[in-house]
Amino acid sequence: MSKDERNALLLEMRTWLQNSQGILAAVSINDFATATKIAKSSGMTAEADVPGTLFRKIPLEMKKLGFDTRQKFDEIAIDAERLKDSQHTIKQLSTAMNNCIACHATYRFADTEK
Repeated sequence: MSKDERNALLLEMRTWLQNSQGILAAVSINDFATATKIAKSSGMTAEADVPGTLFRKIPLEMKKLGFDTRQKFDEIAIDAERLKDSQHTIKQLSTAMNNCIACHATYRFADTEK
């Protein structure tokens, strides 16, 4: 993959990490509106920002993990808004982060440009 594609992938992962922390911070003070907004920003609507060239190069199993992670963020958003239960949100986020762990344990990408 190119350096730009690699950077786009790293940015997406960094955003998921930052948003996970933001969700935790928000639910720790029962700010479910913020938790909902942050979770939505990592949901399926954000998939439109992924460059098509990058998407074509990602292995199928990695794509499945990515889609599942986005769907989990959408579920977090829906439940945070509806239930307003911090423990429930924390459990959901913990489950979503298992996808991050699985992906990082399996995949390594280096840019191909010198």
